[in-house]
Amino acid sequence: MFRPRIIHKGIALALIPLAVNTIWIVLLSASLTHAKELVDSEHKQTVVLSHINKITLIIANAFGALASYSTNGNELHRRQYERLNEEAHSEFLILQKLTDDDLLVAPLVKQLDASFGIDEEVLDSLNSSNAKQVEVFQGVKKVRLILRQAGKKNKILMMIMNEKQAQLERIRRSEEVTEAYVRATVIAGLTSNFVLALLLILLFVKDITGRLQLVLENAHFLPLNLPLTRKVSGTDELSELDAEIQTASTKLIEAAEYRRGLMQMMAHDLRSPLTACSLSLDILKEAQVENDPRKKKHLDSMRISLGTSINLIDDLLLLESLEVGQLVLDKAPENIKELIDTSLQTVISLTSRKKIDIINEATTEQVYIDRNRILQVITNLISNAIKFSAVESTIRITTLKRDNEMIVTVIDKGRGLTLDEKVHLFQKFSQTSEGRKAGGTGLGLAISKLIVESHNGKIGVDSEPGAGSSFWFSIPN
Repeated sequence: MFRPRIIHKGIALALIPLAVNTIWIVLLSASLTHAKELVDSEHKQTVVLSHINKITLIIANAFGALASYSTNGNELHRRQYERLNEEAHSEFLILQKLTDDDLLVAPLVKQLDASFGIDEEVLDSLNSSNAKQVEVFQGVKKVRLILRQAGKKNKILMMIMNEKQAQLERIRRSEEVTEAYVRATVIAGLTSNFVLALLLILLFVKDITGRLQLVLENAHFLPLNLPLTRKVSGTDELSELDAEIQTASTKLIEAAEYRRGLMQMMAHDLRSPLTACSLSLDILKEAQVENDPRKKKHLDSMRISLGTSINLIDDLLLLESLEVGQLVLDKAPENIKELIDTSLQTVISLTSRKKIDIINEATTEQVYIDRNRILQVITNLISNAIKFSAVESTIRITTLKRDNEMIVTVIDKGRGLTLDEKVHLFQKFSQTSEGRKAGGTGLGLAISKLIVESHNGKIGVDSEPGAGSSFWFSIPN
């Protein structure tokens, strides 16, 4: 079974107008050829009429010369008649050649030829009579015969002229019809070309562009792990591409379901036992090891490791909820300066250890946010700044209200970031070398990015190697 591809549709798009134009050109060429034939025929009829007029004039002059000769026998008139008769005969031969294919006119031309023969007989008779010096009465009788022949010639010539004029009139009417047909053919060809081009463009837009837009929409929904309800019809490359996208979507949804099940297993089978172990360590610490520094140190180390593992599991669960869009935000108006102060209280132990001074330059503006989630973002950014700042350095936190958004910026004086580090900084499990040494998980900034984006905001960093970093996020206000 034939399966049309995009190239086949493109070829059809080119061949259809070509075929229509070919038909149009053939019709127009035939019309122009017919018009040329009519023009040639009109010219021929005009030439025939001019020769008939010339013959008529010559015959009239020849009749006058012959009549004079028949009455007075003057040789000058006879020679004039013979000269005019030769001219008439030459014109007659031309007329005969021009009309030999005309079934209506050719018989009349033959009659005209016969009348010329009678004129010759009359002339011979007159010559003989003059030679014998016949009476004037006989000359008058000859003139009457010549007059009858002249009338017969004129009658034949008029019949030929009338027929040719009728033919000429028919030719001119045909020319008018042909001219109108050529004009109609040109207008119809141009109109059909325009309509056909417009129709083909509309069909192409509907068939290719419309389906391509659907492919793009399905590709856009692909990372969202949502079922694709619309499919691209057809048998060409676009439908095949959409089929691959549909297959990839199905596999991604299956993978997301598997990952969600894994996260739930981690929450139930890993977090709960780890939490229980942490509580048991607290009990052991209080009951048995207060007077044994070595045991106390080991228990503290185990407790820190358990806490780190529990926090990692919590981060993974939160990340999963953010990625699948299942995190519900509890938004309310909050004071951004007070929120930053609260965050600073949670990192006070880190700042004390490195003797870092944090300056809160935020203004007391109200923002509509989920307090706990944005608090987590601010804490992550401040913790990162502390982690990469030198001992006894300063970190500044500023806010800026611009248009309809609030921008929060954490500015440190650390080593700065390279371009490659900035590109991958907000990806899951992405860390700098210092971050790996400090024991980070590589999830903090990825979670912060998803939280900010769930508020319809943006997050980013401005940094140059050796010039510190400015981490910022903006929230619609």
